[in-house]
Amino acid sequence: MLARTALSFANAGVLGATLAVWFLLPQYSTYALYGCLGWVVVAFGLMYSPWGNRRIRGTGSDPGTTGASVRGAALAGAPLDFCIYCAAQLPTAARRCPACGHALARG
Repeated sequence: MLARTALSFANAGVLGATLAVWFLLPQYSTYALYGCLGWVVVAFGLMYSPWGNRRIRGTGSDPGTTGASVRGAALAGAPLDFCIYCAAQLPTAARRCPACGHALARG
């Protein structure tokens, strides 16, 4: 997350420098444009590489778990508070939704 934030600030800095060169030093505007395009290619490579798409720890309630494992645990057998079909509030041991009648998957 920190790397993506730093990359976003770097992108803004490169764009600002390119615009400054474009307007203040027009004789170097071609170099600035190609430099900015090169940076875009590098930034996309960094953002969408395995390094940029790594799992981010601590997104769940337990600081040592990943968000995917927390979501998987919630889907596996945790009690449902609301019907996934109509959003009605459910009693604790209900096998069917009292509002819409859909069968509920209980673990």
